[in-house]
Amino acid sequence: RPPGAREEYALASVVCAAKLLRENKQQSAINLYQQVRVADVSKQRQLEATRGLLVIAGEKSAALLTEWLNSSDADLFGLGLKMARTLPGDEVSGVLAQAIRNASPERGVLVLLALADRLTTLATADQPAYLSPLMAAASTRAFR
Repeated sequence: RPPGAREEYALASVVCAAKLLRENKQQSAINLYQQVRVADVSKQRQLEATRGLLVIAGEKSAALLTEWLNSSDADLFGLGLKMARTLPGDEVSGVLAQAIRNASPERGVLVLLALADRLTTLATADQPAYLSPLMAAASTRAFR
């Protein structure tokens, strides 16, 4: 094999999986993402595949998101923050609220900002009750 062939194959697989997903061929996309996720390729390719699986999982992704937000790996934590901003559902907001409680102060602020980004489109009356104290804290000058 030529040097870098495995990386090129992994990148092509991620691109193909995204195309399959757009064509509503979800199981084929999942299969490709899973192969890349466990392959002996760069961390970047594995993260891309993992992100693809998380997008497919949608609201059912809470367990994986929790794992990422609690990870000591900065890349996984960062990907968790990014995905938390875009995934739908109250369960994801709940995962973020719990992650704030468990996080170091430095990470807690980042998680709080991700939660605030998610809630910018929600009316106050639509927010789950457990978010009220967090939103009150976010609106104080201490976080500006």
